[in-house]
Amino acid sequence: MNKTTNKGKLSVIGTGPGNPEHITAAARKAILEADIIIGYRTYIEQIPELLEGKEVLSSTMMQEVERCRKALNL
Repeated sequence: MNKTTNKGKLSVIGTGPGNPEHITAAARKAILEADIIIGYRTYIEQIPELLEGKEVLSSTMMQEVERCRKALNL
């Protein structure tokens, strides 16, 4: 088993049903505190006001496993 010294934090959040007003306070806080955002492009495009100054890695539908791999390898 490989041991790493990475001490980052990974948050998995939902952005609600499509209107930025429906994002929970906890999800909004996690997004604002994040350095890097990884997600499905359509959902990422719904929250531009929360992404200023962040590195954003987005991809298309059916790329869920690859997005998870990217997140875990940061």
